[in-house]
Amino acid sequence: MVAVSHFNILICSQDQNISSHIALILRDQLNCHVDECLHHSFFRLIVKNRPSYDVMIFIKEKILVTHLKNKLELDGINHIVEIENSSQVNDQIEELLNKIKIKNGDKTLPKKNTNQNDILYASFAQSDTANDLFYNFDNISKKRYSRINEKISHEYRIYIVQALKICELNPTILKKIESHFDLSSYYLSHSYLIALTSLRLLNLFNLFTPLNAVYMALTSLLHDLEFSLDKNLKTETEAITKLEDGKFDHDQQASKIILYHGENAAKLIAGLGDTPSWVKQALTKHHERPKGKGFPIGEDIQSFEVESLIFIVSHIITDQIDTTYPENMNMIHILKKINFADFETTSLRNNLPLIQKLDIII
Repeated sequence: MVAVSHFNILICSQDQNISSHIALILRDQLNCHVDECLHHSFFRLIVKNRPSYDVMIFIKEKILVTHLKNKLELDGINHIVEIENSSQVNDQIEELLNKIKIKNGDKTLPKKNTNQNDILYASFAQSDTANDLFYNFDNISKKRYSRINEKISHEYRIYIVQALKICELNPTILKKIESHFDLSSYYLSHSYLIALTSLRLLNLFNLFTPLNAVYMALTSLLHDLEFSLDKNLKTETEAITKLEDGKFDHDQQASKIILYHGENAAKLIAGLGDTPSWVKQALTKHHERPKGKGFPIGEDIQSFEVESLIFIVSHIITDQIDTTYPENMNMIHILKKINFADFETTSLRNNLPLIQKLDIII
């Protein structure tokens, strides 16, 4: 068998189903790296940082292809495949497979056994770092929350992995994430659960797009990255309670770390390219609450962007699960313990009843 694993292929598409179909075929037939990109802004970011793809496949992205040919150096790329009609997918991919196999001196390359679920662990770059990180998030979280809805986590993992792949582009962020594997499972499980909750709410509120989903997952991964709940868990938890009650001890180091951890997290996104304004708002102010409650400054969240509000609601729900989740409690009981009435003055007011359909915990 002629190995072609040195081939690096990027699929750029707005259609996740078609993209997944193509990626599965290519991985199965060629044993190569296949990366998926669900939005053109991520594509430009990745190409800028890792211009090493042998093949680029664009699905219904004619405008983007034209733009990239004019703006980016694509020298050295063997094939640029444009697919404008879904019915052309199989024929064009078969043609591409034949070209690659012939170039590698093997017209009858044996098929490699591939797990059908591998496609869900889509990535942008060549390494498996993001996939490995995801497995750690997933495994540790399911030990902490044994009743996480498996269907929900299965559905949204592709967006979490893509957010991790963006994090991988920044060595500082990647190092901070990896350091938490040695400190505590709190960051891992808390961030993972808030990602699932916020992505599910995006879906319930009919605001779900691939772009929004990846950025929401990215916000979930970064929001507590500068706040390590490890050896000082009890001290820092007490400090949060004081802050929420409006009592801040300027001499207590734990309070200072907590007070500014959102702001410090927001600084991390500076090196990740352009991000929507709500990402910085959600990171900096995810502890702010309605009617000026919360911290760091006690700001009323009434005028916050809707995605920021979704993240704040997700944070409240996740905190409730963190503090009260026993084996015999389901999502209905958890949500009954939270008063969402204060959010009726925000842009979420029409969607608040939909929160009761949240099914992260079963």
